[in-house]
Amino acid sequence: MILIDSSVFLKHFLEGDRKAHDFLKGLKNKAVICDIIVNEVLYTLMKLYKI
Repeated sequence: MILIDSSVFLKHFLEGDRKAHDFLKGLKNKAVICDIIVNEVLYTLMKLYKI
């Protein structure tokens, strides 16, 4: 699973960055777009439980 910050992705997507769209499309169901706060919480939990 790859976590992508929604604001960063949206910025690139709105600027017409084709790579942002292709990157997400290529990952299919492996990518999750979420807010940075959620990313930080998940990262901390994954570190805590050594996932």
